[in-house]
Amino acid sequence: MKKLFFTLVCLVTAAGLIGLSGCSKEQNKPAKKSGTLIIKSTPPGADVIIAKTKQGVTPLTRKNVLARSYIVKLVKPGYQTAWHRVTVKANRGYPVNITLKPVQASVLLVSKPNHVKIYLDNELRGETPLLLKRLPLGKYSARIEKQGFSTREISWTLENAKPKKVSISLISNVAKLTIDSTPKECQVFINEQARGVTPLSLILEEGKHKIRLEKSGFSPVEKSVTVLRAKKYTKNYTLKQLPGGLSITTTPSDATIYINNRSCGNSPVKVEGLPAGKYTVRVTKNNFDVQKAVLTVDAGRITNKSFKLSRNTGGMDLIVNPPGTSIYINGKLRGMTEVDKDGINSKIIRIRNLRAGTYEVKIAHKRGNPSSRTYTIKVEKGKIFRHPKPAYLWVPNSELRLTGGRTFRGILVYKSKDGSKIMFSPEPGITQEFNRSEIISLKPISDDDE
Repeated sequence: MKKLFFTLVCLVTAAGLIGLSGCSKEQNKPAKKSGTLIIKSTPPGADVIIAKTKQGVTPLTRKNVLARSYIVKLVKPGYQTAWHRVTVKANRGYPVNITLKPVQASVLLVSKPNHVKIYLDNELRGETPLLLKRLPLGKYSARIEKQGFSTREISWTLENAKPKKVSISLISNVAKLTIDSTPKECQVFINEQARGVTPLSLILEEGKHKIRLEKSGFSPVEKSVTVLRAKKYTKNYTLKQLPGGLSITTTPSDATIYINNRSCGNSPVKVEGLPAGKYTVRVTKNNFDVQKAVLTVDAGRITNKSFKLSRNTGGMDLIVNPPGTSIYINGKLRGMTEVDKDGINSKIIRIRNLRAGTYEVKIAHKRGNPSSRTYTIKVEKGKIFRHPKPAYLWVPNSELRLTGGRTFRGILVYKSKDGSKIMFSPEPGITQEFNRSEIISLKPISDDDE
């Protein structure tokens, strides 16, 4: 069958060999019905063989090739031989790109003892016995590891597709190390890998190792230890306790903070370097209730605490008409009412930081009728008293002269826009309407008129 196949190949390609070999009598003239043969390969550098004759190396371009079909053979070391039918068409050239498949082989890795980890290109591929399939030909090296044995490198070469067996022998290389600590139950790291908590016994490979002990609230300890195989070692380490701290905030801020009766400033406050234990915290601020708390400080940690302060005072909002009226609280002058935006009524008088209790509020005006009035107001902690309606004194603000010689000192209640009418209160509780024709003059009264 092979002879028949090659005979057919030769028959198919024989007619084109004249064009490929350049043996035509008229070499300088392109052959009739010829084209261009373009052969590429991935990877390049493959020998191009047609009818057992090497035509060149990819990428290959041949012009004036007789138009017909050819069987092309590509050969490259390390890659499987490829056969491809190529058809050359007259006056045309179509590139043919052939992808070569690498020759692959398998390797069986066995070891004494078993279950040795195999790292190929720093990638764990499994444990022995391990079969690695479809490896390209070439040289290989791998790292082998097993706890209690020395890590080492192995290498092998795959020269053809024949499977290969590689045997590995490991030598024990360990020592026993026991680690204890004060305090107990410290986390132990060997060469940056967590291995357990103290007290701890473990097997280490011969050589130098980095040991680190950690425990929350304590400063870590880092040491180096060198062990020899078949030896036993015991190590005991003491960790130093870390201080803690308190971070205290208040609402509102700027409250005075006392820790164990020692003033630590105004909030927010952060106190560090405190030994672990319990601390009494007291918070004070004017017009607020004192607050206390017992807080626990853990070693190496900041304990956070927020206090929401409650006011121990109240206040009152007063509206007292007319503007210019004096306000007294428990006999002490606290202010005088001012005219509001409307030009008639008084602005609100706001009085704060009053301790809870009952207060005597007096409103007074020297032109008032009566000249003063007294109210009793109860102030509650954390609340603002607001009187349901404004307080009022009858205080003359205008002098009215009428035809006939009558003169009144009273309160101008209303005046029409055109000035034709006014409403006037000549005395408390009485209001009269007057026409413009009755009025000789209407002028305001001030304290300077007294």
